This record gives sequence, structure tokens and C-alpha cells, in this order.
Amino acid sequence: MEKEQQTQRLIKEAFHVLFVDSQENAKVSCMDPEGYFLPHRRHTKLFKKKIPHKEIIGHPFNSEFDASGELIKYIGPITAKSFKSLAEEVVSSETEFGASNKELYDTNTSQKLSSEEIAQMQSIGIVGKDLVKEILKNSATFDKKTVYSQAKYIGKKEKKYVKKVFVYSPTVYLLAKHYLNHRPEKIGFMRFDTLGLMLHMGDVRPGNTVIINETTSGLLLAAAAERMGGEGAIQYIFEDKADIEVLSELNATSKIKRIITMTNMKLVFDKPPEAPSNLLIGEILKSQEGEGHGLLIANLKYHPIDLLRALWKRLSKSGAFAIYHRYLQTLVDTEAFIKENKLAVYLHLEELWLRQYQVLKDRTRPQMKNEHSAGGYVLYGYKVNELFI
Repeated sequence: MEKEQQTQRLIKEAFHVLFVDSQENAKVSCMDPEGYFLPHRRHTKLFKKKIPHKEIIGHPFNSEFDASGELIKYIGPITAKSFKSLAEEVVSSETEFGASNKELYDTNTSQKLSSEEIAQMQSIGIVGKDLVKEILKNSATFDKKTVYSQAKYIGKKEKKYVKKVFVYSPTVYLLAKHYLNHRPEKIGFMRFDTLGLMLHMGDVRPGNTVIINETTSGLLLAAAAERMGGEGAIQYIFEDKADIEVLSELNATSKIKRIITMTNMKLVFDKPPEAPSNLLIGEILKSQEGEGHGLLIANLKYHPIDLLRALWKRLSKSGAFAIYHRYLQTLVDTEAFIKENKLAVYLHLEELWLRQYQVLKDRTRPQMKNEHSAGGYVLYGYKVNELFI
């Protein structure tokens, strides 16, 4: 059993992996070394360099690779040491009071190594942190700098010469964070803490039946499926073509995916014709009414009121619902509609806000770059009455 679990953690062909480099660039790639699925995707490009998939397959998930040289080198599993800067090893924590760099001038003569000598060292295998150490040794002014300047100088050289690649097993949290930082429009600008609130207030848990309508490329669906663990049921309402890319990138097992049933939105909004071929569809849709323990809506294309008119009957009495939208006024109108028709109790409209902090010795402060502080708005409550309009 233990041997089987170890085998499952290895990266295999057709698996999705999340690449993150030491400069915090990230990409999700499908392992396709021979180009069977996508002929031009036999590699992933990071550091302006092609990372061959065949060098990654066979290694465990959550591994660290060195891409500083010509070849990709496997280092080992990712640990806390993997993220430590060379500055923590080289720079002393002690500093003199009143130290400054006022006697130092940028004349481009402090570095004894020329660019040709550095290139020659790289050609014989001195790369990464070893190369940075050699550069520090040959700097005439490094020891005269303040502690802060030394750490800044090392960071600059590490960014240029130390090229690490971290290969992760995709999880909902990592994928949500990745898309928020690189392609937020793909997931409807939904932040990972907002996603957690949606799951909690929508009563998503093993054994329940959950109704989901979203335009987050399957992020909300993947999060619900992962949380339910193959127990219960998910009714996924999609428009025209189901965009569930995030679910496929999750490497979800058949046990997790088997609880998902998909229904085209046209069948929900429009009454199916009374033709013999559509009688079965009508019976299925009718049988799904009142089954849902939770209703999750994160659709930025349609107004939530229109979606509630179509999906409200699928939610059971005392069932929980959570509606996400990027704009406040849309949910204010939705809240007024629910109150006017006395549809729910315990109505709450919340705005989530997150601020990241830099935590360093004597330099703890809020991050200056906070592009995604606002995480949208969530309206949630519990159903008590049916909607007849």
C-alpha cells in the first residue's frame, strides 16, 4: 500500500503540473514529452529557456530543479531551505550604528571579474549560488556596504544567476493564487479567501447536493468537488460549452469527478418542448427540483436575479446559497429583490479585503503592490420561500 502511494506522487505523462520559478513566474503545463496532445508543447518556457517535459516526468511532485546551467538538474524535494536567500548565509545580522554607503561610488570598477570570465565560469559548471559567491569574493566594495545594501546586492545577483524551478502538484489553492496573479479575468477576479467563503456559506460538504453556476473556468466547481471528496452530488449548470479547465488541471481522480452532472443552461431557462425525445429531459429536470442543499452562483455574464429565477426552485427549503459578484451594486439589487419577495433569512452582504505584509527583521510593512486587495462581494443566506415570479 505504501509503495502504491509513493508511485501516485510521481509525475506521469498527461499529468498537469504547476511550474513556479525563483522570480515568481508561474505556468500550468500538461506533461506531453512527445507532443502527442499538443505538438508544440513538449516543453515549458521559463527564464527565456525551454524546460523539457521529459526531464520532469518520473520525479516526485513538489520537487526543486536547478535551471542555471545548460541542463535541468533535479535537486530534491521542496523544503524551507529552498526559499532561503544567500544573504541569510553571507550577511551578518550585526551592523554598526550609523553605518552608511556615503563613501562608496558607482564607478563600475569594484567588480574584478569581467563578463567574459563569468561566462567562462558558467561554461565549466560554476553556476547558481556558487557563481554568486565568486562574484561576492571579487567585489572590492561588498564588505564596506551596510547590511541592507549587502542583502540588496545579493538579491540582485541571485535574480540574474540563480535559476530555480519548483514543480508543484496543482491544488485548488495554488491554482486560484496562480490565476489571480497572472490571469485574474479567467477566474472572474475571485480571490482564494473569497472562494473559501463561498464554499463555507454555500454548505459545500461531503454528502450534500450542490448546484453550481459560474464563469470562473471551473475554479468554483473544482473547489467544491475537491472538498466533497467524491461523496454527494454536484449539479453543474453551464452555458453552451462547459469551461472547466481548472478542474482538468487539478488532476482530479474519477472518484471526485463522478459526482458531477452537467446541464445546459438553455434547458434550465427555457422549458423543454413537449416532444417525445424531450420528455426524459423534462422528467430529469423536474426530479432535480428541491434537491439542492447548497446553491453557488459566480456568473459575471448574467444578472444574479435572472439566475435566481431559473435556479431557485432547485434549492431545497432551508438550503444555503452564496452569490459572488465583482461589483457591489449588482448584489445590492439582488439583496433587495430577495427581501422584497421574502425568499430568505440570515441575509448577509460582505466585502472581503486582504492586505499582504512583508515580514523581515526591522523591515515589516504592508506590501506596496496590492493589485488584488478587493476580492469582490458575496451575498449569502438561507432559503425559506419559493419564488413565483
